[in-house]
Amino acid sequence: MLRSVAWCVASTMCLVPTADARPLLEDRAAARAALAGIVADHRLPGAAYVSIANGEVVYSDAVGVASRRTRKALTSATPMLIGSVSKPIAAAALMTLVEEGRVGLDLPITTYLPDLRLADPAAAQRITVRQVLSHTSGLGTFDGRTVLADLGLDRDALRRHLAAMREVHVQGPPPRPFEYSNLNYQLVGAIIAAVSGEPYERYVERRLFAPLGMQDSFVVDPPRGVPMPSGHRPWLSRLVDDGGALQGRAQGPTGFAAVSARDLGKFLAAMASGRDDILRAQTKLAMLSPQPESPGYGLGWFLRTKTLPRYAYHAGYSPGFSAWVVVDPQNRRAFGVIVNQGDGFLHVSGRATREAH
Repeated sequence: MLRSVAWCVASTMCLVPTADARPLLEDRAAARAALAGIVADHRLPGAAYVSIANGEVVYSDAVGVASRRTRKALTSATPMLIGSVSKPIAAAALMTLVEEGRVGLDLPITTYLPDLRLADPAAAQRITVRQVLSHTSGLGTFDGRTVLADLGLDRDALRRHLAAMREVHVQGPPPRPFEYSNLNYQLVGAIIAAVSGEPYERYVERRLFAPLGMQDSFVVDPPRGVPMPSGHRPWLSRLVDDGGALQGRAQGPTGFAAVSARDLGKFLAAMASGRDDILRAQTKLAMLSPQPESPGYGLGWFLRTKTLPRYAYHAGYSPGFSAWVVVDPQNRRAFGVIVNQGDGFLHVSGRATREAH
C-alpha cells in the first residue's frame, strides 16, 4: 500500500522512470489529486507528504483523516511516528559530534561506552562508530528485535538494554557484510547521550529539531498538552485506532521519533540542499555514500546505486504508521510520505532491501 503512495509521489518528482517524465514537483494540486486517489483506492485513513526541490521545501500537504474514530482531518502539521526513518535523524545527530571532533568515526565504540560488554568480551572493542552507523558491526537482525519488547518509558531504559547486550553474540569480526540491526542504533543513541551528557531525545531536539524549526516534532516525549499520535491497524475486515504508541524509550534512536510532514520536509531539505547548515555539505554527502562492506547503505541511509536514478532512501514502521523518504542529493530533490496505517511497511521494506543490494 505505502509502496503505491511512494511510487506515486516518486513518479511525480521524476525520481523513478515513468512513461511521462514531465516533472510535476511544483504542481501541488496534481500531487494532491494523485495521492487522494491512492488513499481512496487502498482505503487508507490518511497520508501526509512533502516535496523538496533545489534544496527547499516546495509544499507539504495531507489528505484523509488523522483518526477514523474522531474524523479529525489530517494536516501537514500533524505529528506522526516515522519508525526507522528515525535512524537517518539519529545518524545526523551523531555526525554533529563527529564534526565537532568529539566522536571519531573509526574509533572503537568502547571509547565512548567503556562499560559495554558483549558475549565475546573482546568483540565490543573491535566495533567502530562507522560500523554501527552502517550496520556492518556484526550485530544481528534477530538480536535487534529484542528492543521491541520493552515498552518502558523510564530514563534507564536505554542503559538497561545496553547491559543486556552482554548476552549478544556478533556474527564474526567486524567489519561484517551489511546486516540491519536495531542494536546498532541503540548504540548510536547511547554514544550521543554519553558524549553530549544529555538524554538522546533532548540532544536531537536541541541540536537538530530546534535549528531546523521542527516545532511539531519530538522524540519519545510529546510536549505538554500534545497527545501521543494514534495510528491505525487492520483488524479482521476493518481498521481500528492503534490507541497510541506501543513503544519504549529504548527505541528512541531506532524508531521513536514523531514528526509532521512539514517538519520532515525541513530535515530532508537540509539533507538534499548541498549547503552547510545542521551539518557541513561534505558530511551529508558522506552519509549518502556507500561504506566499507556496505555498498547499499551509507551512514543512516539505504542507497540505490545499481540502477538509475540513484538516490538515498529509508522506510519506517511504527505501530499504526508507515513512512518513506527519498533524497536525491545530485539534483537537490527529496520527498517524504507518512501514512497513519501500519501494514504498508512490508511492501516498503521488502522493496528497499532488494534495491539496496
